[in-house]
Amino acid sequence: MTVTLGVLIRDNWRCTLIACHRHLLSLNHLQALILTMNDLIHHIAIPTNNVAESVAWYTSNTQCTVAYQDETWALLNYENIQLALVIPGQHPPHLAIVREDAERFGPLVTHRDGTRSVYVQDNTGNQIEVMAANSIA
Repeated sequence: MTVTLGVLIRDNWRCTLIACHRHLLSLNHLQALILTMNDLIHHIAIPTNNVAESVAWYTSNTQCTVAYQDETWALLNYENIQLALVIPGQHPPHLAIVREDAERFGPLVTHRDGTRSVYVQDNTGNQIEVMAANSIA
């Protein structure tokens, strides 16, 4: 049997804390649980040569909604993740993760949508956008 103790906000996303039958988690256990949570993938960005045509294709062939769209990029909402469609040269293809300590990866840049992030490369050159948790609505 599981009993919900409450809901905490971590990285602006909801995390349900639970306790097992007749065993309540101590504050130290709760803190350890929060500190060992995996990073959140915010979105994946893939290249396109025409944002409008790609948005039309994805909205016609998959179940998603458009969160944002302009000539250089679009953001599509899915149930479990967001997909960014980006014009090469304007925005790099990348994987975006959310971190409380994003600034430890380098100076954060504020984007026109209000989010703040920094781009880093993984060990094989893939672009990773590290987004500040407190900049995501």
